[in-house]
Amino acid sequence: KDEDRYGKLEELLEKCFSLVKMPSIQPVVMCVMKHLPKVPEKKLKLVMADKELYKACAIEVKRQIWQDNQALYGDEVSPLLKQYIMEKENILFSSDVSVRHNFFSLTPKTRRQGEVVQK
Repeated sequence: KDEDRYGKLEELLEKCFSLVKMPSIQPVVMCVMKHLPKVPEKKLKLVMADKELYKACAIEVKRQIWQDNQALYGDEVSPLLKQYIMEKENILFSSDVSVRHNFFSLTPKTRRQGEVVQK
């Protein structure tokens, strides 16, 4: 049953991918790719080659791209890591004792809720 469902999604992707540049169709194409467990390699390469499409695609699709292109993953994650480290350094080196106390007492669950970590 899953194979049938994914087969239909792949068919839909084949039919509508050529129209991905149309603003009204693009969300449909992106949604179809998001729900496919394995987007066809050819489509991933086309998305990767177009900066606007790459920006518009869901994280699930980007993960598939990153599996074969770790440099792109690094480009995506590096600014977030820098921002996270900078925020932590600002807290750690803060002159406000209560803020510094929070640095060491945050639970992992609370840390995971941070804006940068969520991205």
